[in-house]
Amino acid sequence: MTAREYKSENEDFAHLVFRVYGAFHASLFRSVSPEPGLGRPGLEILGYLHAAGPSTSTATAQACRMATSQLSLTVERLVEKGFVERDREGADRRVAFISITKKGEKAFARAYEGVRTRVDAFFAPLSASDLKTVREAFDIVAGLATATEGAESLPAAATKERSPR
Repeated sequence: MTAREYKSENEDFAHLVFRVYGAFHASLFRSVSPEPGLGRPGLEILGYLHAAGPSTSTATAQACRMATSQLSLTVERLVEKGFVERDREGADRRVAFISITKKGEKAFARAYEGVRTRVDAFFAPLSASDLKTVREAFDIVAGLATATEGAESLPAAATKERSPR
């Protein structure tokens, strides 16, 4: 069987998730990066700092689900580009706080607008009802993806009984 003959109803769920991830990863992060080489890790860090404000390396790595070594390398590149700053002021000079700069805010805003445009275009063929269903499913998936203690942190929609469609 060739790839063109492969029917989606024959796919197992894991492969379906992998295909969706691949499609989004390829189209979102490479096509919307405001600066060459910024990539997903840099956008992830900028997005976190945009929302959370100044943060330690440890907290940023945990929030972005990155190894501290990956975070350190990415932050170094972001510092060199002027997107973030490190500040070692305070009582414990060993702890560095990372904060987004105005240039970083602008880069993140451009990138996020690109992501929003790409996502809107991707889902444009769906009806309002189908889009609502997909949105509800994504809320549940996002809860699963970010859960630290399992089902306790799932969105309310995931715990409601669902009627068959």
